[in-house]
Amino acid sequence: MRTTIVFDVEDYVTPPSGELDDLLKMLADVMTEEQISGTFFLIGEKLRSLRDRGRSDVIEALARHDLGSHVNLGSIHPTLTERMEHTDWANGAARMAAEEIAGIDELSAIAGRPLRSFARHGGSYSPQLLTMLGRRGYPYIYSPVQLPKHNINWFCNTLNFYEDGSVFQEAYHTEEALRAAEAKFESYLRERRGFDWAMIFQSHPCHIKTQSFWDKNYYAGQNPQPEDWKTPEFYPEFSMQAVQRNWGAHCARLRDNPDLTIATISELATEFGRQAVSAGTKEIKVLASRAAECREPFHSDRFTAAEILDILARAYVCRAESGTLPTILQRRNVDGPTEMPPAVPTARRLGPEALLRAARGVSVAVDMTGRLPSGICCGEGTIGSAGEVGIASILRALGESLASGRQDQDIVPIPVAPYPSTAETVVDAVRKYRKWSCHRPDLDMDTICRLSALQCWTLKPAWPGRPPEFGAS
Repeated sequence: MRTTIVFDVEDYVTPPSGELDDLLKMLADVMTEEQISGTFFLIGEKLRSLRDRGRSDVIEALARHDLGSHVNLGSIHPTLTERMEHTDWANGAARMAAEEIAGIDELSAIAGRPLRSFARHGGSYSPQLLTMLGRRGYPYIYSPVQLPKHNINWFCNTLNFYEDGSVFQEAYHTEEALRAAEAKFESYLRERRGFDWAMIFQSHPCHIKTQSFWDKNYYAGQNPQPEDWKTPEFYPEFSMQAVQRNWGAHCARLRDNPDLTIATISELATEFGRQAVSAGTKEIKVLASRAAECREPFHSDRFTAAEILDILARAYVCRAESGTLPTILQRRNVDGPTEMPPAVPTARRLGPEALLRAARGVSVAVDMTGRLPSGICCGEGTIGSAGEVGIASILRALGESLASGRQDQDIVPIPVAPYPSTAETVVDAVRKYRKWSCHRPDLDMDTICRLSALQCWTLKPAWPGRPPEFGAS
């Protein structure tokens, strides 16, 4: 079983006298000594506090391992989600690039090595963030997206690692507590036999020692000044020596477990980061046949629903211009629509010219914007008007025409669900982020949920090594 040791490094509120920085260094040093590695996700304010406290020794210890961002400003209000509450797609993407992607550059300079991933902190999420991460090739961890037997998937054109892990946290206080947590971990692994990856959430390092979270200061929208911060109380039974001893023994047992393949997030991003390059004529015909009968957008083992529509649109244009289907079409990254597609087509029929208009519209929209339009005005409507067809109905209409093999066929467009049904599960998970203790009680998640549902056009499984060849499954 592939697995990753992960830490969320957060508390910059507790003063240096609390020795949380020393605890963090110890965890990283023991891993180095035991020749085992993991991924540390760092809140930007925490890393800056280490720099400002002169703790280059802690930063150097962390930098021997894999590093990722855990939100630049952490729980400070407005949180990432609060900033994206009513933001449209384009401005939201620009803000995430300016605030979080640029933040990764800043944190990499402080750490002296690149941060190569981004992990959700509490309820901090927006689909525009994921899309911007994908532009840089950074994976997203603690994702709301899961497919059967796949905890690693493509969503918003970035690798997503589902939030599915076994938690240790303060189990290092005693050997008995650690053994009990390890037994739960073994049970967790048995339940996920056949999955592509499982996570070992070792801890928030601060919470090994503190009884509550540091960001209680920010609960329910509070934004206190540093002089008003309240520091969490420590566990009275905490012993650095006992934690170090138990942590070292745990690392050795993980390292020597023949059933585990321990890899960092960066290593897994390389292993799972390859995608299908192209679709040939036979695969285009199979995708067209599936589209001809679809009631909702669908993905395959190799392509997202958005990629499938883009392939079929270009195939239709090629057939209209040359009389034959293309021998090969290259896959392109395609974002989903950012506005809800029309529920019912107003076009009564789509003749060959109208379908060609729709196909060209999809292809050019992807050329120029990188994403699907919500719909296209392309067919014959009521007298004196042109009819509009939603993008999912266009997927089916193109499939019907290509699957039939006829170029003179009129297609009657029918309603098709505006996004894959998988979106319901994704949106359920996203809506729960509103309940994160730090968020304002009146936070409105509707825009973020709607955009997340529409971006389920970009969902497909990721594969180790390379995706299966067409026809292999």
